Amino acid sequence: MVETSINWLLQQNSGINSLLQNRVSPYIRDNDESYPAVTYQKTGFDQEEYLDGTFSSISEHNIDLDVWDISYINVKELAKKIKAHLTSFNGNANGNQIDRIKFNDVSEDVETDPERYLITLKFTFFTNEA
Repeated sequence: MVETSINWLLQQNSGINSLLQNRVSPYIRDNDESYPAVTYQKTGFDQEEYLDGTFSSISEHNIDLDVWDISYINVKELAKKIKAHLTSFNGNANGNQIDRIKFNDVSEDVETDPERYLITLKFTFFTNEA
């Protein structure tokens, strides 16, 4: 389950880890108004099936990372650091063999109550189950 690697991956970069201070969680924050923070959700999964009914050892996991902060400039900088860190990673991540992390898309939003900025980074994690 690649989701279990996300917090570990972000902790491996000291610059990202010092900003987030373990404020990484699936889906929503638990009424915690501390920022910056990251939430994540798995949005898709694919594993190629061969004609003989067997499956490829490579799995594709689509993951959205929502990066939150009260400063637009700060959320942009943090999202940029996270993108660079994740797309440069391959190897064992907390028990999951990750062959590649591909960046797919980005979107921006703002919420007004409370006021905070959101950048959603969309990735595909390619894992090897072999």
